[in-house]
Amino acid sequence: KEYFLSTQYMKDVNDRGGSGCKGRLAEEFGHVITDLWTGRNASLNPRNLKRTIDQFAPHFAGYEQHDAQELLAFFLDGLHEDL
Repeated sequence: KEYFLSTQYMKDVNDRGGSGCKGRLAEEFGHVITDLWTGRNASLNPRNLKRTIDQFAPHFAGYEQHDAQELLAFFLDGLHEDL
């Protein structure tokens, strides 16, 4: 939590590509964490995070039911590659 709230992650973002999401997944996740923990809003809509996931993993596009384990594996791998 502190890593993302301090924006330290921005210094570590790998935006050069490779097999990751060019830093976009880490950036959007950082925004979600910041919004959650700062308490500025009573609710949170992670729309941009969802759009980023859809862009780099089109099989998650739309709002049909998907395998949560597969999504989590993609998400964690994407964060690992982005940072």
